This record gives sequence, structure tokens and C-alpha cells, in this order.
Amino acid sequence: MATPWRTSRSSLLAVLLLAGGMLASACPQMAEWRDSQIETSHELAAGDRVEPPATPISVPRKVSEALPLNQSFAVLEYTSAAGQTDVQLTALSSWDVEQTTLWMLGELDRLGYTTDDNPSRILEGVEYAGGGDGFAILRVQVTSNSAGQCIVHLEGRNR
Repeated sequence: MATPWRTSRSSLLAVLLLAGGMLASACPQMAEWRDSQIETSHELAAGDRVEPPATPISVPRKVSEALPLNQSFAVLEYTSAAGQTDVQLTALSSWDVEQTTLWMLGELDRLGYTTDDNPSRILEGVEYAGGGDGFAILRVQVTSNSAGQCIVHLEGRNR
């Protein structure tokens, strides 16, 4: 059974919290803080949506011909070392993961890349060997981000 003292103390605490909340909502700094928290929450809820760069990233023709790249893919990152014998490329596919994966598997075959691994593991990353005039080793991974976009990761090496 609650004592009168405890009941009045709980009521007083509730009134103080309510008054503090009303005061805080009226204060401009608190309103700005609240708005920034709401904006941050909305940005996080939108996921990590990736936008193609404003200026397209160019990939040398010799490299792009040795990689399974569709013209509709937007290159997000491209780095090369050792005179373009080692490259890393990340691209944004305009298709979903399933369509990109199916196209990628067909294109890898067309380019002459082979693997001893299960090709369906392309979502985890698969190493392919010997693409004719391409790279000696090509690691391929197709993923998606939390915004549902399909991202392609390619890493080619000639060692």
C-alpha cells in the first residue's frame, strides 16, 4: 500500500518532469537540438544510399575491356598500381543484385575467367583466374547496401 508521502512525491516528480519538458520545448536551443536529432534520425533511416560522382570516373580502355563492366554501371572508385597491372574498382549497378549477378557470371565466362570455387558465392567474393588478355587473378563480389542498391567490387592482379 502506498503511503501519502510516496504518492505526493511521485506526483510532484511527474509534474516537475512535465514542466521541464514544456520549458525545454519552448527554449530555442532545445528546439534546434531536437530538430537536429530528428534530421539525423531521418538520414539514418534513409540508409547509406550511394550517388554516382558528379564527374564520371574514367577507367582506361584496356582495363575496362578486361573487366566485367556494363556501360550502365557508374564507377564509384578506381585505383591502379604497377602500371595498371593491379586495379581495384567499385561500381554502382543500375540493376538489382540478382540481375547484376546473372549478368556478371555470363560476362566472366565470355571474358574467359574461370574459377574452382562455387560461382554462386559471388555475393561473398570469388577469385577467378586467367581472363585471356585480362588479369591473371580477378576477385569479384556483388553486394547491396542498406538502401537496396547493388554494388560491384572488382580487384584484378597480374602476379
